[in-house]
This record gives sequence, C-alpha cells and structure tokens, in this order.
Amino acid sequence: AEAGRTVNGRRLPPPPPSAQVTLPGGGDGGQASSSSSSSKIGFPARSGPSAAAGGGPVFEEYWSEEAVNEGLAAGNLVRGRLHVPAFHTDRAFVVVDFGKEGKGEVFIPVTGFIGRNRAMHGDIVVAAPLWAPWRPSSASVGTSSSSSSATPPLSSAPPSQQAASVEATGQEAQLSQLRTVVRALLLNEASTAASTANEGPSLPLSVLGADADVQRLRAGLGSLRKALERLPETCEILEPSDERKGAFVRLLNPKACESLPATRPTARTSDLDLQRESLRSLVLARLRESDEKSLPLSMLGNDEEIQSLRKGFGSLSKAMRQFGDVLELVEAGSPPETMARLLPDSQVVVDQVADSHSSSAPSLPSPPPLPPPPPPLPSVVAVPTTSSSPAPLTAASAAAPANGEDWERARCRVVAVLERHSIAKELVAVLQRPTDGLGTNDSGGSADEDGAMVTANSPRPLKVQPRDRRLPAFWVEEAEAHSDSTLLLPCSGDSGKENVGSGKQKRDQRRLDAQEVARGAAAASLSRGALLRALEATSASGDGSSGQSQAGSLLCLVKFTDWPRASLSPRAEVVEVLGPLGTLAAESDALLAFYGLEWRPFPEEMEALLRKQFSDASHIVEKELAAGRRDMRHVRCVTVDPPTARDLDDAVSVSPGRTTGTFRVGVHVADVAHFMPPGGTVDAEARRRATTVYLIGRVYPMLPRWLSENLCSLLPDGDRLAMSVFFTLDHEGRLFDEEPPEICRTVIRTKAKLNYREVDAALEAESQDDVALDTTLLADLRALAELTSARRRLRVDSGAVVLSRSHFFFQTDADGRVEDIVKESAASVSHSLIEELMVLANHVVATKLVQAGSSTSPAEPSRATALEASLPQPLLRRHPNTEHKVKEKVFELIPEHLRSAAPQEAPLPALLEWCKQHWSAQTHEAVCADVLTAFKEAEYIVSDLEDDSSGDAARREEEADNAHWALSLPTYMHFTSPIRRYADILVHRRIAHIIEAESPASADSASTASTIGDASSAAEQHADFLDGLKAAVQNCNEKKRDAQDASLDSVQLALSAYVHRRGGIDVPDAVITRILLP
Repeated sequence: AEAGRTVNGRRLPPPPPSAQVTLPGGGDGGQASSSSSSSKIGFPARSGPSAAAGGGPVFEEYWSEEAVNEGLAAGNLVRGRLHVPAFHTDRAFVVVDFGKEGKGEVFIPVTGFIGRNRAMHGDIVVAAPLWAPWRPSSASVGTSSSSSSATPPLSSAPPSQQAASVEATGQEAQLSQLRTVVRALLLNEASTAASTANEGPSLPLSVLGADADVQRLRAGLGSLRKALERLPETCEILEPSDERKGAFVRLLNPKACESLPATRPTARTSDLDLQRESLRSLVLARLRESDEKSLPLSMLGNDEEIQSLRKGFGSLSKAMRQFGDVLELVEAGSPPETMARLLPDSQVVVDQVADSHSSSAPSLPSPPPLPPPPPPLPSVVAVPTTSSSPAPLTAASAAAPANGEDWERARCRVVAVLERHSIAKELVAVLQRPTDGLGTNDSGGSADEDGAMVTANSPRPLKVQPRDRRLPAFWVEEAEAHSDSTLLLPCSGDSGKENVGSGKQKRDQRRLDAQEVARGAAAASLSRGALLRALEATSASGDGSSGQSQAGSLLCLVKFTDWPRASLSPRAEVVEVLGPLGTLAAESDALLAFYGLEWRPFPEEMEALLRKQFSDASHIVEKELAAGRRDMRHVRCVTVDPPTARDLDDAVSVSPGRTTGTFRVGVHVADVAHFMPPGGTVDAEARRRATTVYLIGRVYPMLPRWLSENLCSLLPDGDRLAMSVFFTLDHEGRLFDEEPPEICRTVIRTKAKLNYREVDAALEAESQDDVALDTTLLADLRALAELTSARRRLRVDSGAVVLSRSHFFFQTDADGRVEDIVKESAASVSHSLIEELMVLANHVVATKLVQAGSSTSPAEPSRATALEASLPQPLLRRHPNTEHKVKEKVFELIPEHLRSAAPQEAPLPALLEWCKQHWSAQTHEAVCADVLTAFKEAEYIVSDLEDDSSGDAARREEEADNAHWALSLPTYMHFTSPIRRYADILVHRRIAHIIEAESPASADSASTASTIGDASSAAEQHADFLDGLKAAVQNCNEKKRDAQDASLDSVQLALSAYVHRRGGIDVPDAVITRILLP
C-alpha cells in the first residue's frame, strides 16, 4: 500500500487519518470490513491491509469529508465523473467540467487500475491531480524517458518509438515475413515492367491488399497502410494527385534488393502462430499502459480484441501461461483472484529495443523535467470548505502559471467516491459455470477461466460479468443463512421497548418482520447451491428453445452491495435469474432490463381484478350509450396494422360530406382512459412503464393484456368504446372550414382487420376479381388513398420533410427465431394512407388542446383544480427546427461532381427532391436513413401558451418553438395510440374533460358547484398537479428513447443471428452510408 503511494518518483501525501467519507449505502464507499464477510461462502476471513494474497495491491482508504472539502475549495482536488471507454476497459478517465469559461470537459487519465480506488464507470468521484508528465508536450516530443509512466494510455510517442516497441513485443517475425512478401511482389513487378534507375517498382495499394499472403501476414497489424508504414526502410506509400485514383506502394533502394531472391518465403508462420503473437503483443501493450504493470484477468477478458484473439487457446489464463517469458500470473485480493503481471526483467525488453550494434546494455535516458502545475480550478468545481486551513496536495501547487493546457498532461487518482451510479440499479450480468482449474498455485488452489483463485478449504466463489463491460466483474455475495425459526419469528430485540411501544410501532415492527421473511425466502431461492444447480441444468440441456443458448451460462440481474478494500472486484447479490444465455426469452428480458425498462409481466392479481371488474363488455357499452355516448356502430370502420398486431388502437372510416365534392373522414381511437381511472393501480403501473416495447418475436405491453388485447383492442365484429375525430376534406386534401372538425366519445364496430400488405395488394389490383375485400370497403380505401395522397402533397409544399424509408418485417418461427425478412417498398400506399390520417387527427386534437388552454385561466382563486386533466396547459409534441444542420449532412453525402450543381439555397424538401432525381432509388433511401442522424429528436412538452403577460412577439416566438418542424405543423400531439403510449392517455383525459366542460349539462352543474378550499389551497393543488404532469411527460420522453434503443438492438441481434445461422445471405445491392470504424 505504501509503494502504491509513489508515482513517477513523487511521493503522494497520505490520506488524512480522520473519518471516512460517508456515501449512500454506508461505510467507505460501500466497503465492508474483512471480519464481516468471514462467514460467507467464498469470502475467507482476512485481516489488515496486507491481506491481499501474494503481496497484491490494496486500495487506500477514502479521504475524509473534511479533507475532500478543503481540497476542492483550495483547487487541489477535482470533482468529476469516472469514464471507462467501452473498447478499452483497462483505461479510465475522470471527466471534469470546467464550464463554458474554461476548457469545457477535460478527460484526466487515472493512474492505473489501483488508482481508480474502487470507483466504477459513471460514479461521481473526487480525484487528486498528479503533474508528472504522462503525455509529452510539443516542446519535449523528442525526449525519451525510461519511466514506464511516461508512456500514457493514449501514447503520443514518435512513430519510430512506437514501431520499435511493436517489434520488441513479438511481432518482428510477422513484420519480417510481410517485408519479404512485399519486396518479392515489387521485384516481380520490376521484372515484368520497365523501371527507371531512379525510381523503384511500384504497385497499387489495392493490388497488394488482394494478395492472400499479404492479407494473412497483416492480421493483427491494423490496416495494410498502417502495416506498411512500419516498414519505412523497405517501401513508401505514394498518394496520387488525382483523388479518384488509389495510392501506390514503391520499393525503396531497388538496386540493394537485386541480390535478394524475388521469391516468397518458403517457411511460413501459421495463422495460429500469428494469432498468438498478436495476442502477446496486445496483452503486453495493455500491461505496459497500466501503472502497476499488472491487470486482473477479468479486466483483460473484457477487452474485445483480446477476446477475439484468444479463441483457439482455451481459457484466458491458459493462453496467458504461453507467455511465461514476459509475464506471470499472480494471486491477489480477498477473495484471491488472478492477475497478469509483467516480469521485472521483461520490462526493459518491452520498453527499450537493444541496439544490435552494441554489446553493452542500453543506457536509460533521464526523464524530462517536471512541468509547473496548472492554476487552481475555477469555482465551478469547488464546494464550501469546512476548515480554514486546507492542506495542499503537493508542495509545488503554490505558484502556477495561467496555462490551461497543462491539464492535458495531468493524471489523477481517486481519493473519494461521492455517488455510486450503479448502486440502486439492477444490472444485467452473465453468470458462468465454474470450470476445473488449469493449474495449481502454491496454496493448493486452482484458477478458473475467470481468474478466480479457489482454495481447497473453501467452496469456489461465483462471479458475474455485467453486460455493460465498462463495469468490472462482481463476486456473487450470498445472503446469510436463515434458520426456520428465524424466518418465522419476529426479529429479536429489546422486549421492554416492544411492550412500551405504541400500536403503530408494533404494526411497523410486524411489517418489517414480514419484509425480513420475504427477503430470507428470496435469498434461499437464489442461494449458491440453487445457482449452481441452475448452471448445471443449463449445461446439461445444451441448446435452449431458440437454439442459441450457451451451455453453462445464465443471464441474471444483480445489485451492487459493497467493494472491500482488500478485494480486487466488487460484490453483488443476484436478485433474479432471467434464464439461459442466448435464449429468446432471457435475451429479450435482459435487453429491457439493460435499458431500465420494465420486463416483468403484470401481476396475476391485477389481471384477475380487471377480468372481474370488466367481465361483460356488452354491459359496459349499454351503460355508456345510456349515459349519452354517441352510437356510431353503423359507420364502416376498418383497422390497418402489421400482420402480427394484436393491440389495435385505431380505425378509419370515410363517407360523403354534406357538401358536394367533400368527404367526412373519421379516425376512431380506443377509449383506454375509460378503463383507467387516474391514480388507480393500473394507471400507476402504466404511468411507470410509459410505453409498449416491441422486440423481434416478443411484445412487452404497457397495459395488462385484458385491456390491450381485449377490451380496448378494436377487434372486428365487436362493440368497442372509442374517442372519434371527424374532419371534412375536399378533393385536394384541404380541411373544409364550413364543416369544422369534431371530437366526441363514441361506440363503434369495426368491419375488418386488415394488414398493410393486404391493402397494398387490393389498391394495386387491376380487377375486382383479384381482391378478396368487400366492394364497399375497397371503395372506401381507394377514396382514402386519393385524399391522403393529396394531403401529403400539401404538407410537402408547405415545407414538411418526407424521407423515403422501406419497412421490414421479420417472419419468426414458434421459438422466435427469424425465418425470413420481408421488405415493403418505401412507396407503400397503405403506410402513407394511415400515416397521413393519424398525423391530421393528432394535429386536430393538438389545436383543440391549445384553444381550450387559451380560454381557461388556471390562476382563478375561486375554483380548485380537481383533476390533472383539468390543467389548461396543453400537452404538445415539439420538434425543433434543425434544417441548417440537416442540409449540411445532405451536402456531405452528395458526390463532389454533383455538389456544385445542387441547389444551395433551396429548402430541405426541394433539396431532397433534387437528390432523388440525380441518384438511384436505393441510394436515395440509404441517404435518407443516414440523414435522420442529423434530426433532433421530438419530445413531449407541457406548454404555457396561456400566459399573455410576455406580449405578442414573445408569444409568437414561443408558438414557433412549440411547432413540429418535420411535419410542418404549428401544433402537434400524439393521440391515436393510447394502448401503447401513456402520453396519449393523458391527452385523452384532457380531451374528455374539455368535451364535458363544453356540454350544457356540465356548465350548469359547474355554475352551482361549491368551491373546494380557499384560493391558496387551489393554487397549491394546481402546482402539485402541474408538477406531476411534467414528471409524467419527462418519463414518457425517457422511456420512449429507451424503447427505441432496445427495439433497434433487438433488430440488429435478430438479423445477425439470422445471417450467422444461414452462413451469410445474398443481397442484390447495398449502399454504404457511414464508416463507423476506419
């Protein structure tokens, strides 16, 4: 521990010996004493800082709250967020925000794994800056250093030093063979083509890259260009003057190569040997980048490159044992686990390449002088101090030049964790079956493939790896065993206090006792033995129901418990087992849990209560008709949805208008709010879920299935309650002002359940004999198709952005595996028809919300707000204008030979139309998909348009901010999908309140109603309802984004599994729109 306090030759001050920082969860950032865990399986008792086995590192204590406050106030400490890169989990940074006046966000590297001091990705930490240069400045780039810490995790050493380091780590044989092959190819080119005496033979870079030997030998060396840059004495890369032509590779010193045979090497290194050398090089690079020159095997195993390269060599620990000449596997921590550590003698070989022309050992140059420390931090990161004399972190922190760039050369170590990002979250993790050891250590134990050391005297501890690989692996902590008497009897305590306590205290105690019994029962079902039996059963069963399960692995949910100082890994408890890894059900549940979405089904009690409460649908309809709901069962309504949809929440209808040449169109939406009183159990659960999540082969509904797929679903030949929006359109798609839109509560009966493909086929059929639909329904669909086509042209002319996008459907089998992919054209008439009608209905409803809100004053002291639905603030969906940014994205994608001819000042719809005419339909669709990345996401807002105190100009500006730019509509709000969006339910309640308030009976009753409370209580009630509404809207925004991300991941996973199972698929054409990793 003392050795760990010396970094780059500078001894750090020890943490103050005062009390440790108190964090949520108690203790030293969640640490537990060694004695408290001695009775738990897999966690042997250790004592003192030296308890780490094999002399391994021990984390330091967190600094006291007083010392942290003093350091922050004096500018000697920084406060930030710990960030671990997803592709290099062996590195970590503290991200400090210096504000707009400073340098913005600065990423300060953490000094190795021990320097993190038990902080995890996303934690809010306090760190001590270190000013030893880890990244050379522009003035000292040419200065070499013997200190291993002078080479940072993101090294900026000169290319010559990097190349020497690569050859010193075992890739010299691979580079030597690549040099021979490239020289042979270029010399063969010289024998077949004339070359001058001054210029060597050359070949296009693409020709060299197509050679099989070159492809094999450059594996693990990066791109071919990067590999050839490591051979500066052999060849050079020439860039052509014409950008449309590729680069060339030219041989250097061709005369010196004339004596060499122009043949390929006869003895080739096997692909496995090259893979081993690449793995060796990568592991050594990772170890060199660590300040401790050692890393836990569990952390190395998280590296995706190492995972890929170790395939074929067994477990990671077995692969590491092949590199015994440069590294060793040591035991550290409590419980003991395996770490890979560089051998002391190999460090010189790794850092310095011996000079082959010198027989003496190379002398190590001295490190460059230390730069002055940066100025103190601005006040944005300081907190009020609790002491008048804070101790400075370093002696040199007094006089500091005003040079902010010095922060770019700083490093840091964590001294306190203020907030655990993952402490209250359920983390998705993989629990693997322990395997037999690959070797025996000095204590008679063995190491499994996760790097866990197992002693002969204690059961093997279990370990889980979170799906988020930025988090470390967790030891599985088993709850303490409970006897039957402990589970059945109340918690022991002072009987005298219990007798004196009041009845409320006794009830509270009994409730706590019941919770303890429940926790004990849950712990018994997730005990170590139960988990091992589940792992064995998974291993014995082989493939799961989806045919993709991985034997001996379980997906589970875990929660962080603590991280003792003597342990290299944190501890967690398993809260639920999802199922075998790779199965459809478990992977789908894990995907939702990963994004924080609810994956558990609704309780059976809730479903049973709904069935009992709404058992007779016909009785509900009769009661509503008697109460004045409009009977529209004679209207021909049809639903158009995907083939597998069961939650049908909207239907459409059309009939001739009262004026010749007009059409009365109806959009009928399931009246979900009727079955969900505000504040009820179902409403609270739907409010929390906020959205239905659609994955490939699975649906996670927002509402219980008795509502979403039965009472509220607009199934054919059944009476259903609905909220209907009627509007009149002329033949050009314009709203007919003489017949204003109308919103009412209705009873409807749908005539047919159609899907998009059926509607497209019916509208494209040339003869009535080819259509299976009723003639009247077909006539309605054709009329709607013509109206919506005209309506879309109007929107585009007014500035709406319409992107060409195809629709894909996955056909799955009974186990949820994708069997086929069905593509529907971007020009699908059925999709356009439904989309236009839903957009117009949503716009009509949003306009009604704004008008009703403007005519109501929420600040009336004489009336109290009795319902959230009575709040006048309109709930809208806003989409900010990002046309300038989107146009820049489009011009980036236009080829250079067309860019000058493109209309520079044209609006975005005109620019997209010009692009559509100048490239193929496939390219245009691919570009439209990529352009979406430049769109700012639309969001739900609670608008305050009724406030006229700011003046007309400010009001017009606010109205523009609340518009939907992409749809070119001044007001817009979702209304047509209440079964799968909670925001729509909020709008339905508001519309129902407006309808009731506008009725004469409601006006008479409101005039005679007594007021509730005084003016102050009414204002407080209004504020409470408004805060609750804004919180619900914010939750809808967050859950919608998470659901979209989960659905996208589900599509990608299903598609990759389908392609892998098929051994690849043939596509007629493909368009590359972005390069993710160059």
